[in-house]
Amino acid sequence: MKVIEKTSKYHIEHEERSFSQSQLSAWCEERGLRVDSLTVIGFVPFFCPTWFAKTIYFFQPMLELIWPLKKFFGAQIVIVAKRK
Repeated sequence: MKVIEKTSKYHIEHEERSFSQSQLSAWCEERGLRVDSLTVIGFVPFFCPTWFAKTIYFFQPMLELIWPLKKFFGAQIVIVAKRK
């Protein structure tokens, strides 16, 4: 996401930014939430060319089984948190 964030005209114009799992978890903790689970889903970045998206989507179930790929190349982070 950082490459897209820095090179995509859309992302630059809209000041879109991405954040690490640890940063998002820290913000939850700072606001009195306990992170129960954190999951990375998907590998297709928003606004990516269709041919590329279809190719990645085809391989996504296999890619999600490979922890380093999932951690560093996942497209979205889902956090489930509760008040402490």
